[in-house]
Amino acid sequence: MKNPSLSGILAALLAVGSTHAQTIEAGYRTADLVQLPAGSGQVAILAGNAGVVWFDGTRLVLRDAGGAQRELLAFASPVFGSFTLQVGPTEVLFGESSTGDLWLVSTVPNGRAPRVLANLPFNYDATQIDADAVLVSAKTGGFSTPDNDIVHVDLVTGGTQVAARVDGASGPLTWTRNGLYYATSSLSFPPPPGSVQVLLWTPLQIQLNLGNRVLTAADAVLVADGIDAAGDLAVDGDFDVLVTDWMHGTVHEVSIGFRAGRNDVVRRSDLVTYDPTAPQPSGLLWQAGPPWSGEFEPWQPSNAGSLFVHESTFGGASQVRRIVPARPVTGAPMNAPAGSFDVVTTGGPAHGTGLIAVGPNPRQNEGPFPVPGFEQMILWDPTMFFAWDVLPVTFDAHGTATLRLFNPGIGGNGSQIGMQCAFVDAQGVVIGSAAPIAVGLR
Repeated sequence: MKNPSLSGILAALLAVGSTHAQTIEAGYRTADLVQLPAGSGQVAILAGNAGVVWFDGTRLVLRDAGGAQRELLAFASPVFGSFTLQVGPTEVLFGESSTGDLWLVSTVPNGRAPRVLANLPFNYDATQIDADAVLVSAKTGGFSTPDNDIVHVDLVTGGTQVAARVDGASGPLTWTRNGLYYATSSLSFPPPPGSVQVLLWTPLQIQLNLGNRVLTAADAVLVADGIDAAGDLAVDGDFDVLVTDWMHGTVHEVSIGFRAGRNDVVRRSDLVTYDPTAPQPSGLLWQAGPPWSGEFEPWQPSNAGSLFVHESTFGGASQVRRIVPARPVTGAPMNAPAGSFDVVTTGGPAHGTGLIAVGPNPRQNEGPFPVPGFEQMILWDPTMFFAWDVLPVTFDAHGTATLRLFNPGIGGNGSQIGMQCAFVDAQGVVIGSAAPIAVGLR
C-alpha cells in the first residue's frame, strides 16, 4: 500500500478509535480508525481519495470514497493473499501465495479485466520502485530452501529478474529515495531474539547490478539490528524504520541519525503497544505530509505525516488505524486584563522541562530549525529569536505546564505580545514546541 489518502466522504465512515487496547507513544495520537469487514486482509488505502481495497480470502473488494463497494477480482476457491499494492492511479498489484500469481487489477469501473502479470511462488511483500517496476520478496525456491529472493518485476511485460538474495525466510521490504530497505527473517520459528536486521541497498546498486549479478546482504548497509520480529516494514520521512513486531504485539520504531552525518541508531521506542487480546498490528503504510509541515516525530504537527496500521485478528476484526503526531497547545487570554494571568501549555511531555519565549507579536511563520544533539528539528517562529525574555516551565505528570505572568496594565486599546513554548522530554531525548500565540494586554 502506497501514497494513502482519506477523503472527506470516506471520513464519514471513520470513528476515532478506542485506545483502551492500544497504548500509543506519548506525542502521538490516533486520528482515525477505518472499520473493515471481519477477516479482511491485504489492505490498501488508495491515493487520490479513491477508497480502500481489501481481500477476504476469495474476493478483492474496493470501497470507494462514497462508501459503495465493488468486487475487483474473485477466485473460485479460497487463496492465501500476500499483499495489495497500488502501482498506478487506477491499478493495484495483488499477490497470492497459494499458486504464486501476481494479478494486475483495475480499480475503476469498466476498467481493463484483471490479468496475471507474473508468477512468483510464495510471494510475500512488494514495493514499487518506479512507474514501471516493483520489487517482490518471495521464497521462490520453496520453504525448504535456505534463502529468499527479491525479484524485479516489470509492470508492463511481466518479466522477472532476481535483484537480491538473502538468507532466511521471506521478509518485508519498502523503497525510498535512499533505496531498498529489507527486514530479514529467520528460518527458525519462533525466531531467535534480536535476529532481525534491516538492510539497505542504494538505487544505484539496484540499477547497475540488475541482470548482471545478484546482490546479497554483504552488499547492503546494515541500518538496524536487534529486532525480534518484522511482519511488515515502513520508513518515514526522515528515514526512521518502523516494523510490526508480531512476537511482542508492537509497532517498533528505530530512529536513525542520518541528519547528523552518521548512520546509527539514536533512539528505539514502541510507537504502539497492543494488549494480547486486541487486534494485532499487521500491515504498515507511511504517508508524508506537505513540505515542510514537520517530521513524523513526537509532539510535531499532526499534518507532519501519517502512519497507517492494519490491525486484525485471524478471521476476525479488521481495521486501519491512522496515527499522527500530537502537538501541544499553548493558551492564554486573548485580551489579558491588568493583573495576573496564566499561560498554559497542554499535551506536552510528562515531567518534561521547557521555556516560554516572550517577545514581539509573532509572524505565524514558523520554520524548521536543527538543534545539535537531537534527532528532530524544532518548529520555531523567527520572531521569537528576538524574545524580550525566556522563562522556564515544568510539565506535570499530565503533560501540562503553567506559567503565571503579571500584566501591569497599559490602558487604552492595549497591545499584543507573542509567546512560544519549547520543551524537552523527561529523558532529555526528544524536543518539540507548541505553536506561537499572540496575547493582547489591556
